[in-house]
Amino acid sequence: MMIQTLEKNVEKSWLLEPKHFYRRLERIFSDLETLGPSEWFARAFISRFFEEMSGTLQLQSIQLYDRLSGNVKLLSSYGFIPFAAVQEIGTMFQFKIDFPWIGRFAGQNAAVLPVGENETLMMAFFAKNGNTHEDASFFQFAFSSLHYMLLQHLRHVELLDSVEQARAIQMSLLPSQKPDFGMFDIAARSVPAEQVGGDLYDFQHSGEDTLAITIADAAGHGLAAALQARDVITGIRMSGEAGWEITRTVETLNRVIHRSGLASRFVSMVFCQLDSSGNFCYVNAGHPRPLLADRSGIQELDVGGMILGPRPELPYLAGNVRIEPETMLVLYSDGVVERMAADGSEFGIERLKQWLLETRNCGSEEAINDLFVRLDEFGDHEPLQDDATVVLIRRPLALV
Repeated sequence: MMIQTLEKNVEKSWLLEPKHFYRRLERIFSDLETLGPSEWFARAFISRFFEEMSGTLQLQSIQLYDRLSGNVKLLSSYGFIPFAAVQEIGTMFQFKIDFPWIGRFAGQNAAVLPVGENETLMMAFFAKNGNTHEDASFFQFAFSSLHYMLLQHLRHVELLDSVEQARAIQMSLLPSQKPDFGMFDIAARSVPAEQVGGDLYDFQHSGEDTLAITIADAAGHGLAAALQARDVITGIRMSGEAGWEITRTVETLNRVIHRSGLASRFVSMVFCQLDSSGNFCYVNAGHPRPLLADRSGIQELDVGGMILGPRPELPYLAGNVRIEPETMLVLYSDGVVERMAADGSEFGIERLKQWLLETRNCGSEEAINDLFVRLDEFGDHEPLQDDATVVLIRRPLALV
Protein backbone atom coordinates (compact mmCIF):
# COMPACT_ATOMS: atom_id res chain seq x y z
CA MET A 1 0.00 0.00 0.00
CA MET A 2 2.83 2.41 0.91
CA ILE A 3 4.64 1.53 -2.33
CA GLN A 4 1.53 2.28 -4.39
CA THR A 5 1.09 5.64 -2.63
CA LEU A 6 4.76 6.54 -3.22
CA GLU A 7 4.47 5.66 -6.91
CA LYS A 8 1.33 7.81 -7.21
CA ASN A 9 3.09 10.77 -5.55
CA VAL A 10 6.08 10.42 -7.89
CA GLU A 11 3.77 10.18 -10.89
CA LYS A 12 1.94 13.39 -9.89
CA SER A 13 5.00 15.33 -8.69
CA TRP A 14 4.98 17.33 -11.92
CA LEU A 15 1.77 19.08 -10.87
CA LEU A 16 3.14 22.42 -9.60
CA GLU A 17 1.59 25.06 -7.41
CA PRO A 18 0.50 27.91 -9.71
CA LYS A 19 2.83 30.49 -8.11
CA HIS A 20 5.84 28.18 -8.61
CA PHE A 21 4.85 27.59 -12.19
CA TYR A 22 4.61 31.35 -12.85
CA ARG A 23 7.99 31.94 -11.28
CA ARG A 24 9.60 29.39 -13.56
CA LEU A 25 7.91 30.92 -16.60
CA GLU A 26 9.14 34.38 -15.56
CA ARG A 27 12.67 33.02 -15.23
CA ILE A 28 12.53 31.58 -18.74
CA PHE A 29 11.42 34.90 -20.24
CA SER A 30 13.99 36.88 -18.25
CA ASP A 31 16.80 34.55 -19.38
CA LEU A 32 16.08 35.19 -23.06
CA GLU A 33 18.21 37.91 -24.64
CA THR A 34 16.32 37.76 -27.96
CA LEU A 35 13.07 39.73 -28.05
CA GLY A 36 10.03 38.82 -30.14
CA PRO A 37 7.73 38.12 -31.81
CA SER A 38 10.31 36.79 -34.26
CA GLU A 39 11.62 33.46 -35.45
CA TRP A 40 14.84 34.04 -33.49
CA PHE A 41 12.87 34.62 -30.30
CA ALA A 42 10.62 31.59 -30.93
CA ARG A 43 13.58 29.28 -31.55
CA ALA A 44 15.32 30.49 -28.39
CA PHE A 45 12.12 30.20 -26.39
CA ILE A 46 11.19 26.61 -27.27
CA SER A 47 14.77 25.49 -26.64
CA ARG A 48 14.81 27.12 -23.21
CA PHE A 49 11.25 26.00 -22.39
CA PHE A 50 11.93 22.36 -23.30
CA GLU A 51 15.14 22.39 -21.25
CA GLU A 52 13.44 23.91 -18.19
CA MET A 53 9.93 22.45 -18.31
CA SER A 54 9.90 19.14 -20.20
CA GLY A 55 10.27 17.12 -17.00
CA THR A 56 7.85 19.29 -15.03
CA LEU A 57 5.13 19.13 -17.70
CA GLN A 58 6.01 15.62 -18.91
CA LEU A 59 6.49 16.99 -22.42
CA GLN A 60 7.26 14.60 -25.23
CA SER A 61 8.04 17.28 -27.81
CA ILE A 62 7.77 20.90 -28.91
CA GLN A 63 7.68 22.03 -32.55
CA LEU A 64 7.88 25.46 -34.14
CA TYR A 65 5.95 25.96 -37.39
CA ASP A 66 5.83 28.78 -39.92
CA ARG A 67 2.49 29.30 -41.72
CA LEU A 68 3.62 32.15 -43.99
CA SER A 69 1.69 32.40 -47.28
CA GLY A 70 -0.49 29.44 -46.31
CA ASN A 71 2.38 26.94 -46.45
CA VAL A 72 3.19 25.04 -43.25
CA LYS A 73 6.89 24.58 -42.58
CA LEU A 74 8.50 22.86 -39.61
CA LEU A 75 11.27 25.20 -38.42
CA SER A 76 12.49 23.52 -35.26
CA SER A 77 11.70 20.54 -33.04
CA TYR A 78 12.67 19.28 -29.60
CA GLY A 79 11.86 15.82 -28.31
CA PHE A 80 10.19 13.08 -30.35
CA ILE A 81 6.92 13.09 -32.24
CA PRO A 82 5.89 10.58 -34.92
CA PHE A 83 5.92 11.89 -38.48
CA ALA A 84 2.21 11.11 -38.81
CA ALA A 85 1.47 13.53 -35.97
CA VAL A 86 3.48 16.25 -37.74
CA GLN A 87 1.35 15.71 -40.84
CA GLU A 88 -1.83 15.93 -38.73
CA ILE A 89 -0.63 19.22 -37.22
CA GLY A 90 -0.13 20.56 -40.73
CA THR A 91 -3.68 19.56 -41.57
CA MET A 92 -4.99 21.29 -38.43
CA PHE A 93 -3.44 24.59 -39.59
CA GLN A 94 -5.40 24.42 -42.84
CA PHE A 95 -8.73 24.64 -41.01
CA LYS A 96 -10.22 27.69 -39.34
CA ILE A 97 -9.35 26.79 -35.76
CA ASP A 98 -9.20 29.45 -33.07
CA PHE A 99 -5.79 29.69 -31.46
CA PRO A 100 -4.58 29.16 -28.82
CA TRP A 101 -5.83 25.61 -28.97
CA ILE A 102 -5.46 23.29 -25.93
CA GLY A 103 -6.97 19.80 -25.81
CA ARG A 104 -6.44 16.18 -26.87
CA PHE A 105 -4.60 15.45 -30.09
CA ALA A 106 -3.55 12.02 -31.38
CA GLY A 107 -4.39 10.55 -27.95
CA GLN A 108 -2.24 13.05 -26.02
CA ASN A 109 -2.67 16.31 -24.15
CA ALA A 110 -1.51 18.97 -26.60
CA ALA A 111 -1.44 22.72 -27.07
CA VAL A 112 -0.87 24.93 -30.11
CA LEU A 113 0.00 28.56 -29.31
CA PRO A 114 0.70 31.48 -31.64
CA VAL A 115 3.96 33.38 -31.02
CA GLY A 116 2.46 36.68 -32.14
CA GLU A 117 -0.92 38.14 -32.93
CA ASN A 118 -0.65 37.46 -36.68
CA GLU A 119 -0.45 33.68 -35.99
CA THR A 120 2.29 33.11 -38.55
CA LEU A 121 4.64 31.41 -36.10
CA MET A 122 3.02 28.60 -34.10
CA MET A 123 4.33 26.39 -31.28
CA ALA A 124 2.94 22.88 -30.75
CA PHE A 125 3.41 21.08 -27.38
CA PHE A 126 2.75 17.37 -26.76
CA ALA A 127 2.67 15.62 -23.36
CA LYS A 128 4.00 12.11 -22.82
CA ASN A 129 1.04 10.91 -20.83
CA GLY A 130 -1.82 12.23 -18.76
CA ASN A 131 -5.13 10.50 -19.14
CA THR A 132 -6.84 11.70 -15.95
CA HIS A 133 -9.03 14.74 -15.46
CA GLU A 134 -6.39 16.16 -13.08
CA ASP A 135 -3.71 15.88 -15.78
CA ALA A 136 -5.89 17.59 -18.37
CA SER A 137 -6.86 20.38 -15.96
CA PHE A 138 -3.26 21.19 -15.09
CA PHE A 139 -2.23 21.03 -18.75
CA GLN A 140 -5.03 23.50 -19.58
CA PHE A 141 -3.91 25.83 -16.78
CA ALA A 142 -0.23 25.61 -17.72
CA PHE A 143 -0.63 26.47 -21.39
CA SER A 144 -3.33 29.08 -20.86
CA SER A 145 -0.85 30.76 -18.51
CA LEU A 146 1.93 30.42 -21.06
CA HIS A 147 -0.23 32.00 -23.76
CA TYR A 148 -1.03 34.92 -21.45
CA MET A 149 2.67 35.49 -20.72
CA LEU A 150 3.52 35.33 -24.42
CA LEU A 151 0.99 38.11 -25.06
CA GLN A 152 2.43 40.13 -22.18
CA HIS A 153 5.91 39.66 -23.64
CA LEU A 154 4.68 40.90 -27.01
CA ARG A 155 3.12 44.00 -25.46
CA HIS A 156 6.30 44.64 -23.47
CA VAL A 157 8.39 44.46 -26.63
CA GLU A 158 6.02 46.83 -28.44
CA LEU A 159 6.23 49.26 -25.52
CA LEU A 160 10.02 49.10 -25.49
CA ASP A 161 10.03 49.77 -29.21
CA SER A 162 7.74 52.79 -28.78
CA VAL A 163 9.85 54.15 -25.94
CA GLU A 164 13.04 53.66 -27.94
CA GLN A 165 11.52 55.54 -30.87
CA ALA A 166 10.45 58.35 -28.53
CA ARG A 167 13.95 58.43 -27.05
CA ALA A 168 15.45 58.67 -30.54
CA ILE A 169 13.10 61.56 -31.38
CA GLN A 170 13.88 63.32 -28.13
CA MET A 171 17.65 62.96 -28.45
CA SER A 172 17.52 64.21 -32.04
CA LEU A 173 15.82 67.41 -30.81
CA LEU A 174 18.51 68.20 -28.23
CA PRO A 175 21.54 70.16 -29.51
CA SER A 176 24.32 67.82 -30.61
CA GLN A 177 27.07 70.13 -29.35
CA LYS A 178 27.61 73.15 -27.11
CA PRO A 179 26.99 76.50 -28.81
CA ASP A 180 29.85 78.67 -30.00
CA PHE A 181 28.79 82.18 -29.07
CA GLY A 182 31.32 84.95 -28.79
CA MET A 183 32.91 85.45 -25.35
CA PHE A 184 30.56 83.05 -23.58
CA ASP A 185 31.32 79.54 -22.38
CA ILE A 186 28.03 77.59 -22.52
CA ALA A 187 27.32 73.92 -21.76
CA ALA A 188 24.28 71.80 -20.92
CA ARG A 189 23.25 68.30 -19.87
CA SER A 190 19.91 66.51 -19.50
CA VAL A 191 19.59 63.17 -17.68
CA PRO A 192 16.13 61.53 -17.78
CA ALA A 193 14.84 59.59 -14.78
CA GLU A 194 13.47 56.99 -17.22
CA GLN A 195 14.50 56.08 -20.77
CA VAL A 196 12.78 59.22 -21.98
CA GLY A 197 11.88 62.31 -20.01
CA GLY A 198 10.00 65.58 -20.05
CA ASP A 199 12.99 67.92 -19.65
CA LEU A 200 14.50 69.74 -22.60
CA TYR A 201 16.95 72.48 -23.47
CA ASP A 202 17.71 74.20 -26.74
CA PHE A 203 20.00 76.78 -28.34
CA GLN A 204 19.08 78.68 -31.50
CA HIS A 205 21.17 81.42 -33.14
CA SER A 206 19.12 84.47 -34.15
CA GLY A 207 21.63 86.11 -36.46
CA GLU A 208 25.26 86.62 -35.44
CA ASP A 209 24.60 88.65 -32.30
CA THR A 210 21.76 86.82 -30.49
CA LEU A 211 21.39 83.33 -29.02
CA ALA A 212 17.96 82.04 -27.96
CA ILE A 213 18.14 79.65 -25.00
CA THR A 214 15.33 77.44 -23.70
CA ILE A 215 14.96 75.12 -20.73
CA ALA A 216 11.59 73.48 -20.04
CA ASP A 217 9.99 70.68 -18.05
CA ALA A 218 6.79 68.93 -19.11
CA ALA A 219 4.78 67.63 -16.13
CA GLY A 220 5.80 64.12 -15.11
CA HIS A 221 8.32 62.02 -16.98
CA GLY A 222 8.33 59.11 -19.38
CA LEU A 223 6.74 58.82 -22.84
CA ALA A 224 3.85 61.32 -22.50
CA ALA A 225 6.12 64.00 -21.06
CA ALA A 226 8.68 63.41 -23.82
CA LEU A 227 6.07 63.92 -26.53
CA GLN A 228 4.90 67.13 -24.85
CA ALA A 229 8.52 68.32 -24.66
CA ARG A 230 8.90 67.64 -28.38
CA ASP A 231 5.93 69.91 -29.13
CA VAL A 232 7.42 72.69 -26.97
CA ILE A 233 10.76 72.64 -28.73
CA THR A 234 9.08 72.59 -32.15
CA GLY A 235 6.97 75.63 -31.22
CA ILE A 236 10.01 77.54 -29.92
CA ARG A 237 11.97 76.93 -33.11
CA MET A 238 9.07 77.97 -35.33
CA SER A 239 8.68 81.23 -33.38
CA GLY A 240 12.38 81.91 -33.79
CA GLU A 241 12.11 81.60 -37.53
CA ALA A 242 9.15 83.99 -37.48
CA GLY A 243 11.19 86.56 -35.54
CA TRP A 244 8.72 86.96 -32.66
CA GLU A 245 9.82 88.74 -29.48
CA ILE A 246 10.06 86.53 -26.42
CA THR A 247 6.82 87.43 -24.58
CA ARG A 248 4.75 86.82 -27.70
CA THR A 249 6.48 83.46 -28.16
CA VAL A 250 5.67 82.37 -24.61
CA GLU A 251 2.06 83.60 -24.74
CA THR A 252 1.44 81.81 -28.05
CA LEU A 253 2.97 78.60 -26.73
CA ASN A 254 0.79 78.87 -23.61
CA ARG A 255 -2.37 78.93 -25.75
CA VAL A 256 -1.17 76.02 -27.90
CA ILE A 257 -0.45 73.83 -24.84
CA HIS A 258 -3.86 74.71 -23.36
CA ARG A 259 -5.65 73.69 -26.58
CA SER A 260 -3.80 70.39 -26.72
CA GLY A 261 -6.43 68.88 -24.40
CA LEU A 262 -3.81 67.32 -22.13
CA ALA A 263 -5.24 68.94 -19.03
CA SER A 264 -2.67 67.35 -16.71
CA ARG A 265 0.30 68.04 -18.99
CA PHE A 266 1.53 71.47 -18.01
CA VAL A 267 4.94 72.86 -18.92
CA SER A 268 7.29 75.10 -16.98
CA MET A 269 9.86 76.99 -19.02
CA VAL A 270 12.48 79.70 -19.12
CA PHE A 271 12.82 81.22 -22.57
CA CYS A 272 15.57 83.81 -23.02
CA GLN A 273 17.76 85.68 -25.46
CA LEU A 274 21.41 86.53 -24.91
CA ASP A 275 23.14 89.09 -27.09
CA SER A 276 26.86 89.30 -27.73
CA SER A 277 27.32 92.30 -25.40
CA GLY A 278 25.93 90.41 -22.38
CA ASN A 279 22.31 91.61 -22.30
CA PHE A 280 20.10 88.76 -21.13
CA CYS A 281 16.32 89.03 -21.66
CA TYR A 282 14.17 86.24 -20.23
CA VAL A 283 10.64 85.03 -19.40
CA ASN A 284 10.24 82.60 -16.53
CA ALA A 285 6.98 80.67 -16.95
CA GLY A 286 6.59 78.88 -13.62
CA HIS A 287 10.06 77.29 -13.80
CA PRO A 288 12.65 77.04 -11.00
CA ARG A 289 14.39 80.40 -10.82
CA PRO A 290 17.69 80.67 -12.72
CA LEU A 291 20.63 81.80 -10.61
CA LEU A 292 22.93 84.66 -11.67
CA ALA A 293 26.20 84.69 -9.71
CA ASP A 294 28.40 87.78 -10.07
CA ARG A 295 30.71 89.87 -7.89
CA SER A 296 27.77 91.25 -5.88
CA GLY A 297 26.30 87.84 -4.96
CA ILE A 298 23.63 85.52 -6.32
CA GLN A 299 20.38 86.77 -7.85
CA GLU A 300 17.28 84.64 -8.56
CA LEU A 301 15.51 85.42 -11.87
CA ASP A 302 11.75 85.24 -11.33
CA VAL A 303 10.14 87.67 -13.83
CA GLY A 304 7.59 86.08 -16.16
CA GLY A 305 4.34 84.42 -15.19
CA MET A 306 2.70 81.13 -14.25
CA ILE A 307 3.24 77.66 -15.69
CA LEU A 308 2.15 77.13 -19.32
CA GLY A 309 -1.17 75.44 -20.05
CA PRO A 310 -3.79 76.08 -17.34
CA ARG A 311 -4.87 79.62 -18.32
CA PRO A 312 -4.50 80.58 -21.99
CA GLU A 313 -5.35 84.29 -21.59
CA LEU A 314 -2.55 85.26 -19.18
CA PRO A 315 0.13 87.80 -20.22
CA TYR A 316 3.83 87.21 -19.52
CA LEU A 317 6.50 89.76 -18.59
CA ALA A 318 10.14 89.85 -19.63
CA GLY A 319 13.04 90.48 -17.25
CA ASN A 320 16.47 91.86 -18.13
CA VAL A 321 19.89 91.37 -16.52
CA ARG A 322 23.53 91.76 -17.58
CA ILE A 323 26.01 88.91 -17.81
CA GLU A 324 29.23 90.77 -17.03
CA PRO A 325 32.75 89.30 -16.99
CA GLU A 326 33.28 86.82 -14.14
CA THR A 327 29.57 86.01 -14.10
CA MET A 328 27.85 82.60 -14.14
CA LEU A 329 24.17 81.94 -14.89
CA VAL A 330 22.60 78.54 -14.37
CA LEU A 331 19.20 77.36 -15.60
CA TYR A 332 18.01 74.05 -14.17
CA SER A 333 14.97 71.79 -13.76
CA ASP A 334 13.41 70.84 -10.43
CA GLY A 335 14.91 67.35 -10.68
CA VAL A 336 18.21 68.95 -9.64
CA VAL A 337 17.16 70.71 -6.42
CA GLU A 338 14.62 67.99 -5.52
CA ARG A 339 17.18 65.19 -5.71
CA MET A 340 16.58 63.19 -2.52
CA ALA A 341 18.98 61.56 -0.10
CA ALA A 342 18.25 58.34 1.77
CA ASP A 343 16.96 60.31 4.78
CA GLY A 344 14.40 62.16 2.62
CA SER A 345 16.24 65.48 2.53
CA GLU A 346 16.59 67.37 -0.78
CA PHE A 347 19.69 68.70 -2.51
CA GLY A 348 18.03 72.10 -2.41
CA ILE A 349 18.75 75.59 -3.68
CA GLU A 350 21.43 76.39 -1.09
CA ARG A 351 23.62 73.46 -2.20
CA LEU A 352 23.15 74.58 -5.81
CA LYS A 353 24.29 78.09 -4.90
CA GLN A 354 27.29 76.68 -3.06
CA TRP A 355 28.19 74.64 -6.15
CA LEU A 356 28.06 77.84 -8.25
CA LEU A 357 30.48 79.60 -5.91
CA GLU A 358 32.86 76.66 -5.66
CA THR A 359 33.12 76.15 -9.45
CA ARG A 360 33.49 79.83 -10.33
CA ASN A 361 36.90 79.21 -11.92
CA CYS A 362 35.90 76.04 -13.80
CA GLY A 363 34.79 75.77 -17.42
CA SER A 364 31.05 75.25 -17.94
CA GLU A 365 31.34 71.62 -18.97
CA GLU A 366 33.66 70.81 -16.08
CA ALA A 367 31.33 72.56 -13.63
CA ILE A 368 28.28 70.61 -14.88
CA ASN A 369 30.20 67.35 -14.57
CA ASP A 370 31.00 68.29 -10.98
CA LEU A 371 27.34 69.05 -10.25
CA PHE A 372 26.12 65.67 -11.46
CA VAL A 373 28.80 63.94 -9.37
CA ARG A 374 27.46 65.84 -6.35
CA LEU A 375 23.89 64.86 -7.18
CA ASP A 376 24.86 61.21 -7.53
CA GLU A 377 26.74 61.16 -4.23
CA PHE A 378 23.97 63.06 -2.43
CA GLY A 379 21.43 60.45 -3.56
CA ASP A 380 23.65 57.53 -2.48
CA HIS A 381 24.15 56.60 -6.15
CA GLU A 382 20.48 55.67 -6.52
CA PRO A 383 18.69 56.49 -9.85
CA LEU A 384 17.28 59.97 -10.24
CA GLN A 385 13.73 60.44 -8.95
CA ASP A 386 13.01 63.03 -11.67
CA ASP A 387 14.60 64.25 -14.88
CA ALA A 388 17.55 66.58 -14.20
CA THR A 389 18.64 69.26 -16.70
CA VAL A 390 21.23 72.04 -16.38
CA VAL A 391 22.29 74.85 -18.72
CA LEU A 392 25.31 76.88 -17.56
CA ILE A 393 26.44 80.18 -19.10
CA ARG A 394 29.81 81.68 -18.10
CA ARG A 395 31.49 84.89 -19.15
CA PRO A 396 35.09 84.47 -18.05
CA LEU A 397 37.29 87.48 -17.46
CA ALA A 398 40.02 85.98 -19.65
CA LEU A 399 37.86 86.09 -22.75
CA VAL A 400 36.99 89.80 -22.50
